[in-house]
Amino acid sequence: MTLLIEIVLIFLVALATGWMIHYGWKIEPFNVETNYYDVLVEDLPEVLEGMVLCQTSDVHLTGWGRNEVAIGAAIKQVKADLFLFTGDMIHRQGGIARFLEWIDQFEGHVYPAIAVLGNAEHKSHVDNRPLLAGLRERSILLLTNEVALVKLGDREIQVVGVDDPHTNHDDFTKAFASADSNRFTLLLCHSPDGVVNLNGHRVDLMLCGHTHGGQIRFPIFGAIAQNTKRLRGLAAGWYSGEKLASRAKCDVGRTQLYVSRGLGM
Repeated sequence: MTLLIEIVLIFLVALATGWMIHYGWKIEPFNVETNYYDVLVEDLPEVLEGMVLCQTSDVHLTGWGRNEVAIGAAIKQVKADLFLFTGDMIHRQGGIARFLEWIDQFEGHVYPAIAVLGNAEHKSHVDNRPLLAGLRERSILLLTNEVALVKLGDREIQVVGVDDPHTNHDDFTKAFASADSNRFTLLLCHSPDGVVNLNGHRVDLMLCGHTHGGQIRFPIFGAIAQNTKRLRGLAAGWYSGEKLASRAKCDVGRTQLYVSRGLGM
């Protein structure tokens, strides 16, 4: 009887494991969610009222493809003034050509667009030069520790983009060197780790990804793996004020931080 129970338990564990793998590989990644948020910003210039930003993070495209068709279909339904890619656009070298082909399939829908790099673009076995060249050829502005004033019709928005904090390529001093502290400032940064380096710089809205929402989340316990090095507790969603300051253990000023759960695997 004991042997039978053990066999049944092994079978059930194997069945559950197989289902989780199938769900995680073939079902959940294709269930793409488009989340809409109204962002309230103190002293927002009237000209920026109603501006729509579309953030796409952690696509992790591969040479053999993954769920980019489902992601693309979701993005095409969004009418935005500015499209933003917050790192980990690729997975390994073969993902570069695939990502650029994927961008081409939008036929201009994702313009104007700005990108920053993530840790996937800085891996030792990846030569990211074809990606950088491809972004330039497609008029996607890549910000690597620099600031840009982006014109959107009769609007102008200040955007700061820092390189990936996870691989220590970020340089906030350089990025904010020519930023105007009197302007509304949008900061793009692959990982929420970057929030500890704000150092008093004005950031009204900071958009990140990298954590994949914690990969696996349990009731009560929440995310068990956040893949951050400099802080914890910023796995997904919105953070600001005392909540953000206590987790960053530093002064964050007026910053509102949004951490995307990402779209790739």
